Amino acid sequence: MRISTATMAPLMDGADFNLGTPEPADEHGAESAALFCEMLELRPGQSSWRETVRWVKFEEDVEEDGNRWSKPFVAALKLHALMELRNCISSGSVLLDLQTNNLNEIWNTLVNEWVRMDLVPASYHEPLVATLMQPYRHQHQFQRSIIARNKSSDVLDPASSSSMRKYNQSLATMPSVNSMSSVDTLSDALSSSPTGDKTNKRFFKKLPPGSEAASILVAELEFLRRPLTGFVRLRDASNTFRGLVEVPVPVRYVFVALSPKTKGNRVRELGRTMGTLFSDELFQHEVSKARDRHDLLTAIDDFMGSSTVLPPGEWNPKIRIEPPTQVQSKESRTIQKKILDGEDVDDHSDEHTGHGAEIKRTGRICGGIMDDIKRKAKWYLADFKDALHIQTIASIIFLYFASMTPLVTFGGLMSTLLKGRMVGTPWHLFKILS
Repeated sequence: MRISTATMAPLMDGADFNLGTPEPADEHGAESAALFCEMLELRPGQSSWRETVRWVKFEEDVEEDGNRWSKPFVAALKLHALMELRNCISSGSVLLDLQTNNLNEIWNTLVNEWVRMDLVPASYHEPLVATLMQPYRHQHQFQRSIIARNKSSDVLDPASSSSMRKYNQSLATMPSVNSMSSVDTLSDALSSSPTGDKTNKRFFKKLPPGSEAASILVAELEFLRRPLTGFVRLRDASNTFRGLVEVPVPVRYVFVALSPKTKGNRVRELGRTMGTLFSDELFQHEVSKARDRHDLLTAIDDFMGSSTVLPPGEWNPKIRIEPPTQVQSKESRTIQKKILDGEDVDDHSDEHTGHGAEIKRTGRICGGIMDDIKRKAKWYLADFKDALHIQTIASIIFLYFASMTPLVTFGGLMSTLLKGRMVGTPWHLFKILS
């Protein structure tokens, strides 16, 4: 079900862990970078993390056959999963403004924090770090290996067949979670992976310039006795985490959720919920300015307050909701939030913003027209460029013939019915007037 507006319980007290002093929040609301988010899962018996879900604005899942991505759709979250995520942020590990560009250091810092909070014994440190450092494999790498396998089987190229055998052998020899005993063993396995450092450059071209990434790792581990969660925000987004995300963009956020074996794979729903929050523009802005755990919880509360519940039995949760053609803007949602919070909103703040703002009376001669020209000047050049676009020209030609065809057909029919005397009326009028 979707989430409804609800009165939240008081914030729970928990250990907080801030590295460094965060910069003051921008009072003018500076735009945060666009965020690409993906979720990696480590399933029982597997020797590597595998990408299963990704978000840009909407969710995309790897289909059951594992060969392709689904169409983007609006995520439908479970209310219990969102409440559980809020409890995890309230009582779990939160590392804000961590200053590092080393992935191994992130995992060591996170596990050390779990040990410090008495969530796990110190003996779990090495197995947990080794688990988090296992190879990260993405969907486009699976697709590329399938294509290579098909080509090798069709063309019978000895070199391709040999390459695929080596590739499969490397996967078979990678240590599993249960057999992992040291980080060094894992690093050797990761470096021997033939596709460990390849990124999805084709999908990267679809992302806005200056985009950043958030990585979510979820797994069920047999040796754990209680769930573990960790939220990490880096002070400086790092581009040095080899293979953590499928596109070559700097990573800003990392969220980890580990748990014992549960019914219904609840930890996966927890990761999906976190990814959906990361795909929300307002949540991105609030979490980028968060100073402590309380600000993160406030961002989650704001998300819940803006969500809607679909009651059970009224719809089929397996049906995916198509993305809307038009979504509510970030500015309008911000105004609605201020109204709900009882803040004063300036009704004229957006009076002259946007391409379609109305002309307002200024008391000056042609003042409204001049303001309108200044407001729309930055779009004039784009309007002319769009008019010369090949699709625009094709549409003009199509509409011209679509409009002319009925006229020509009607004229031909009338000429036949009137036996070519269609000019008679104008001719007689000319004779009368003369």
